[in-house]
Amino acid sequence: HGTLSECLFFFRLFFFATMGQQHSIEEGALGEDARTMKAFVMEAPGNISDMKMASVYIPTPEKGEIRVKVMCAGINPVDFKRCMFTDADFPFIMGADVAGIVDEVGPEVSEFKVGDKVYYHSNVRKQYGGFAEYAITTAATTVHMPVNVSFAEAAAVPCSGWAAYLALYHKLQVRTGQTLLITGAGGGVACFAIQLAKLSGVRVFASCSAHKMDFVRSLGADHVFNNSTPAEEMTSQIQKITGGVLLDHVLDTVNAASAVNALKFLGLHGSLCSLAALVNDPNLFGKGISLHYVNIGGMHQSRPENKLLLAQIGRNFSQLLASNQLKVPIMEECPFEQIPSALEILKKGQVKGKIVANIVPKFRHNEPLPGFSPTGLPITAPPSLPQCIHGAHPMTPPQQSLFNHAAQH
Repeated sequence: HGTLSECLFFFRLFFFATMGQQHSIEEGALGEDARTMKAFVMEAPGNISDMKMASVYIPTPEKGEIRVKVMCAGINPVDFKRCMFTDADFPFIMGADVAGIVDEVGPEVSEFKVGDKVYYHSNVRKQYGGFAEYAITTAATTVHMPVNVSFAEAAAVPCSGWAAYLALYHKLQVRTGQTLLITGAGGGVACFAIQLAKLSGVRVFASCSAHKMDFVRSLGADHVFNNSTPAEEMTSQIQKITGGVLLDHVLDTVNAASAVNALKFLGLHGSLCSLAALVNDPNLFGKGISLHYVNIGGMHQSRPENKLLLAQIGRNFSQLLASNQLKVPIMEECPFEQIPSALEILKKGQVKGKIVANIVPKFRHNEPLPGFSPTGLPITAPPSLPQCIHGAHPMTPPQQSLFNHAAQH
């Protein structure tokens, strides 16, 4: 006997029809229909704890779309922020980053076929995200997986890796010999930004919490600061390293206060790219700072050329992964059922690198699925980025699972 609220939840879930959308989410009888799937569903704006595991009907791809059998889903800040959206259609399934196998193609899709291994960043304002056994996405924003990359690695990339690529090469336009400070350097975007910057011959300064400093050094950062260092002291240390010169660029991944503080480290006509918040400070004008923002999610709602750019960034990134020039810093993998716990851990800032959820258990990732003959992207020549990487930087696995730690406390 369920509570009244639970009964109302499933009643609304079953009869909900999305206004203005081609798809709708409907509940199916758990385990009674071959056309149903398990998914984490948000019925209305709320918190991570309001996500509910439900059985819903498997969607059918429309024109220009593909359906993907989800193998792994990345865990990102946008996912727990998405819980609180008030201007989106409900109910919906979260999960921005997906890696899996094409299960069905919709009309007017020619670039993918059933069995292709793919990964992508999904439109978070659509209903069928990656925290489910199957997901729907647009073919135009989807990318083939390199053959040497696992599903978990691929799922860890799009939101963080593609944002880092967009910030460095399309916004800041970093060049060999320049200097760059990355704040929040233990997080997902920063982990990829450090490596990309080093590939382009940029001198990387990084700031992070004390317990992440060794990890950040392992990614290749040249100079790592404790983020509790006072601004005046950090400015002095930077100038000592650079011979009295302030920095060319800052990539801030933390918040508005962090971005404003980072302006102190920029020289005249420097550039700041803020990923987490709007920035407003007199120093922007006084020092002639170029201010930039990145919104990967917005590219789905924008002009067609921005959708094509998103996929092109993904293909460029795939070439770097295929040629082993980038490492995917996965800290932990969790089972499908622990996605809410993973989101809570990420929200508390306890993660170094990325967390990935195995929607299909990891031991089954290399098993042939019924009706599939998975194919990946052949290894090709990498894009022409200036080469200046200091060898491989191995990732150090955690000594204890974050999920076990959370359960004990």
